[in-house]
Amino acid sequence: MNITPITPTDKPVIQTWLSQFLKEHLFWWTKSLHLGWDDLKIREHIEIHALQEKAWERLLKDAGKPDNFVRIIRINDLTTGIIHASFDIDTLIGLQMGQIQWIYVDPQKCGLGYGQHLLKIAHDWFSDKNLVGVRLHVNHCNDGAKSLYKKFGYQISDEEMLFAF
Repeated sequence: MNITPITPTDKPVIQTWLSQFLKEHLFWWTKSLHLGWDDLKIREHIEIHALQEKAWERLLKDAGKPDNFVRIIRINDLTTGIIHASFDIDTLIGLQMGQIQWIYVDPQKCGLGYGQHLLKIAHDWFSDKNLVGVRLHVNHCNDGAKSLYKKFGYQISDEEMLFAF
């Protein structure tokens, strides 16, 4: 197992993951908002608004910032997972908080401990930042991720709800 910074050569694999991530989240959100979007409409929305490319560019940009941490996990030179973490001053409590922006493990490699390892290295990065805690958002349907976060000691503090007109 090798942990490395993200590089432009990671783009094909990461964009595949971003595509899947965006499709899943747009499906959940548009379903909750009763928009009636099918797979074709979701794919068109991603393409028209260049969401996949924008997310990739943001990852590369954020990887160079001192308040961001973007790492890839590689197994036998195969890109297997990614974590994007950051920290800032929380607007409510006025103290420094970490945030897991995105964690993703290749679906064929889920359940093998790579997500745990990615969270651990992010927590190690957070540990010397004088933070009061770390926050993250997880979709209510993502039971595997919620289980992992609970094992790490995360607790539900807020629940985001959507209302559709």
